[in-house]
Amino acid sequence: MFRPMHVLCLVGAMSGAACSQVSPAAPTAGGTPAEATLEGRAPSAPSGFYTMTFLHSGQPVTTLPAGPTGSNVLVKVHVEDVNHQPAQSGSVLFEVCKYKSTGKGAPSAACADGTARWSRLVDVGLNSNGDTFSGVDFVLNPCTMGWRATYRRSQTIAPATMGPVDFIWT
Repeated sequence: MFRPMHVLCLVGAMSGAACSQVSPAAPTAGGTPAEATLEGRAPSAPSGFYTMTFLHSGQPVTTLPAGPTGSNVLVKVHVEDVNHQPAQSGSVLFEVCKYKSTGKGAPSAACADGTARWSRLVDVGLNSNGDTFSGVDFVLNPCTMGWRATYRRSQTIAPATMGPVDFIWT
């Protein structure tokens, strides 16, 4: 299971890889769940409740202006068991949609039609609140980037994929 300190490796690997000019963010705490919700099903573990939310300054957002300031977004995943108690184990694999030809960020529709593919961003363990985070520090050019997140590696809550969900920088 990866811990948040491993996300620092992401900065070098992701820099300039998504949407043209992007700087990834390290995970931080805060925010409120809201956006993409999915109940997962697996025969080996009971279903849970899963949310994926885009946050800016701790508030849910679906779009932000591109530019060196104010374009940072955190992607928060929150997982609960069937009794709505925070997950105490497992990790989340964050993926972004990238064009095959350029490696730049793409909308999720491009992954669906085959002109892009899902690229692993980072796998991060959940904290004691059932939360984990990934994100982008800044995006210089307007673009749309598809995101999805897969909860996994738990013996007590079924795995599930949230998304795809597009985030838009104008």
